Amino acid sequence: MPLALIVLGTLAALTALKGNYDKVGEAFQKDVIEGFLPMGLGLVGLGVVFSVIGAPNAGRVFISLVLIAYFLTNSTAIKAIEEQVSSLSSTSTATEGNANADPVK
Repeated sequence: MPLALIVLGTLAALTALKGNYDKVGEAFQKDVIEGFLPMGLGLVGLGVVFSVIGAPNAGRVFISLVLIAYFLTNSTAIKAIEEQVSSLSSTSTATEGNANADPVK
């Protein structure tokens, strides 16, 4: 929870400094309100239903299958994951290359 408060505080401070309230608001509306919130509530609902009927392990498996199906059918999520992985590998390669380079004389 403290980490979330630090992230939100940093986001609020940067938004205030840059003055781009409208862009941040639009991004929040699109990503959180229209994207994450309904999906998260649905997954919590599935977890509650499976725990009420006494099958929490089956619920975990079913929620895992739902998430796998979501990632397989959502091409933007797969592209975002690929971009993050490629940026991590290119950053580590560049760092290793700089560390092994000969110093300038």
